[in-house]
Amino acid sequence: LAPTYAATANLEAERDAKLVVEIAGEVVEILVEEGDHVAAGQVLARIDARWQSLELRQQQSLADRLKHDVDRNDRLLDKSMISREAYDQARYARETQDAAVGLARLAVDKTAIRAPYAGVVTRRHIKQGQWLKLQDPAFEIADFSELKARIDVPERVAHLLAAGQPVVLGADALPGHELSGTVERVSPVVDRATGTVGAVVAVDNPDGVLRPGLFVRLAVNYEQIADATLMPKSAVVGNGSATHVWVVNDTQVEQREVRLGVENGSQVQVIEGLAVGATVVTVGQSGLKDGDAVVVVTAAEVDPASATAA
Repeated sequence: LAPTYAATANLEAERDAKLVVEIAGEVVEILVEEGDHVAAGQVLARIDARWQSLELRQQQSLADRLKHDVDRNDRLLDKSMISREAYDQARYARETQDAAVGLARLAVDKTAIRAPYAGVVTRRHIKQGQWLKLQDPAFEIADFSELKARIDVPERVAHLLAAGQPVVLGADALPGHELSGTVERVSPVVDRATGTVGAVVAVDNPDGVLRPGLFVRLAVNYEQIADATLMPKSAVVGNGSATHVWVVNDTQVEQREVRLGVENGSQVQVIEGLAVGATVVTVGQSGLKDGDAVVVVTAAEVDPASATAA
């Protein structure tokens, strides 16, 4: 017996980012479109970099002059022709200017909008010739190779779930595809508003057929029970701690208290109270009492015409 917990969810990309503009300017080149697969660091679009390039040249020129001054002061200091204070001031000025060159070079680099990781362009927000301000959205990109499904599990069954448990998934949009996953983590706290515990399932997507947003049905296999004794759930009378069944002994019935385990579809596990092979009543238990005489009728013995008439 492999009992499961059933749930539904929409797939999410573990890495899903909206890229924003870090340098204001005009879009001069767009290199990708929606649906394109891109590599990490690939340039997606370029912003006019002429102003930033000139700024870099200006800062670099000043840095070169300060470097020349420091090199000259090295020789003068060796000959004691310059004070240590003047030498240190020149060196600090050069280091400060080197930082300014680094900032100017970074500004030039930021005019190229790059993919932060390998993935698929899911949306393009910009157009050729558009003037962009700081923090304007440019692209949205998602990594389809790492998909997750987030489910909320009732508190009473949350203890059954644990990291590493196998999960079987099905999608109405992909009939015939065998999908699988693994419970990645289970939240250690209970949401007080809903009384549920969150869990994350890592979903395998080797063929790339799954996409973020896809509606899936999940079955978490939380246990493996060897040699389980099962009976129809329709035989159970009562609920909670007072559950019993009607057992047929030859031609009479006897009420028997049972202790039940996990459910599996239309069947339920019997832990105590019944032996393997016992015959139980599945229909009409409400009118029975201990010692009532009964006649066992199986489906194969019922005449369809008489059954309909009855």
